Amino acid sequence: MISLLSLKFITFSFVSVFLVSVLGGSARQAVFLTVNLIFVWRVLGFEGAFSTLGFCLLGYALVKAHIQWPNIKLYLTLPLFIALFAYMRNYEMLQWFLPDNVLTNVLKTIGLSFILFKIIHVLIDARSRTLHPSYVRPKPPDPAWQAGGHPDKSHRGAMSHV
Repeated sequence: MISLLSLKFITFSFVSVFLVSVLGGSARQAVFLTVNLIFVWRVLGFEGAFSTLGFCLLGYALVKAHIQWPNIKLYLTLPLFIALFAYMRNYEMLQWFLPDNVLTNVLKTIGLSFILFKIIHVLIDARSRTLHPSYVRPKPPDPAWQAGGHPDKSHRGAMSHV
C-alpha cells in the first residue's frame, strides 16, 4: 500500500501528469491507463483492484446485455447490481440477511459509489435507447482530441455567447 502523502506518491503524480500532458495519441492513452492501474493496484492491493475491476466489467456487461437484448427488464438486473455494490461496501444492513461467514471485510474500494451511479446512468440511457452506440463500442480516436485540442474547432466555451 502507498500513502497518498508520501514523497513517492507525489513524485508519481507529478511524473504522471507531465507524461499525460506531453504525450499524444496511443502513447497518451497507454500512459493514462497504466498510471490508473498502478494507482489502483498500489492503493487497494490485489483484492481491491481485482474486485473493483470486476465490478466495472460487470457493469459494462450489463449495459451491453441491455443493448443487445432490449427485453431484459431493468427492474430485475439493477437491484442485483446494487446488491453487489452493498456487499462490496460491506454495509451493516447485510447482517440482517446474511450470515457472518458470508460477509467480507477483504474488499477495499475507491470510487465505487461513483462507478455505481455512472453505470446506473448508462444503463438507463441504454434501456431508453438514448445511448449512442460509440459509448460502449470502441471507435477510432479523434486525432484533434488526442493531440490535446477540442474536436470542434469552433468551440469557444460555455460563455462564448455572452
